[in-house]
Amino acid sequence: FHQKLPPPLYKNRPAPLGSLLALSTGHPPAAEKPAHPWPLTPPPALKFKAGQSRAGRLELRSCKSPGLKRKLSRREGRKASRGEFKVHSEGTINTMKRELVCILLLFGAALSLSSQEIHTRFRRGARSYRVSCRDEKTQTLYLQNESWLRPGLRGNRVEYCRCVGGRPHCHSVPVRSCSEPRCFNGGVCRQALYFSDFVCQCPEGFMGKRCEIDASATCYKDQGITYRGTWSTAESGAECVNWNSSVLASKPYTGRRPNAVQLGLGNHNYCRNPDRDSRPWCYVFKAGKYSSEFCSTPACPKEKNEDCYFGKGLAYRGTYSLTASGTSCLSWNSVALAGKVYTAWKSNSQALGLGNHNYCRNPDGDAKPWCHVLKDRKVTWEYCDVPQCSTCGLRQ
Repeated sequence: FHQKLPPPLYKNRPAPLGSLLALSTGHPPAAEKPAHPWPLTPPPALKFKAGQSRAGRLELRSCKSPGLKRKLSRREGRKASRGEFKVHSEGTINTMKRELVCILLLFGAALSLSSQEIHTRFRRGARSYRVSCRDEKTQTLYLQNESWLRPGLRGNRVEYCRCVGGRPHCHSVPVRSCSEPRCFNGGVCRQALYFSDFVCQCPEGFMGKRCEIDASATCYKDQGITYRGTWSTAESGAECVNWNSSVLASKPYTGRRPNAVQLGLGNHNYCRNPDRDSRPWCYVFKAGKYSSEFCSTPACPKEKNEDCYFGKGLAYRGTYSLTASGTSCLSWNSVALAGKVYTAWKSNSQALGLGNHNYCRNPDGDAKPWCHVLKDRKVTWEYCDVPQCSTCGLRQ
């Protein structure tokens, strides 16, 4: 029997034992498990020496391969180096953070000191400037490099002054008489010969650029509208701010108004009443902002028969505030008077004597002064208990 067998699938590889068994038994071979490319048993665990540092060299106790030991040592060394670099980087970042915080604190302290320095006030004529000169002759403040004329400290000379380094530097200049009157209270006006500035030589008891300040005034009369004294302290004890100060640029009443001289405002910080309020006031720096506050200027004592009215009392501007029944008058700017004709909001209220007060007035030509009162929860009016002035000895 000669039969040609087919060539083997793998010439150089013997047939598997399962194939031979299949030929001999006639049954298909069972599925074979694939051969595992590495040993099934895990490698021995790595043990480290107790107390060894993070960057120290690791020692393998149960690893038998020297090559593997050196390879793992290099790998762990690189990890340790990266760990050291990370720690060093974190330390550098923390140091930079601390330095930045210190710089910010120093910067904040510098700003605080500069702010305190800016808000430092002089006792009189205060301005919000660090470098300024005070002219003792005119009681006026001037900025660095600002110039002005002043009466000579000796004789009838006139001096030209300039603020340099916080001190005035002055020398005499030729002058002539002013072309128009510019001084108050009997002051004599002198104008520089070669430029347009002028100076007022004030009589005894007066000072200021135009001799408008009455140094002898110790109290105010009525509402203090004409007060031109030198009181410069508010009720809270705060020092008044100079009316010319740049921090008051947004305020309605400053020394830079066109009619500032007529209102008594100028290069000073003395209390005034430019808006016809109940008494003199000024601006002060309080609670971090600039606001108006009444001054502690004393009121002049009233003379006998001064608080009375003539005729119907149309010109009465006294301070009586009680009606004939003893009821207290309402303020002319009270919200309870909304809808009334005669209030502080009337267009000509100042001419009628109405304002932020509750004094008796006669704005409508009635028989005598009167005011608004609140009775039985209703707003009404009553005549005031103001005495009529004596006409004895007056020409009828």
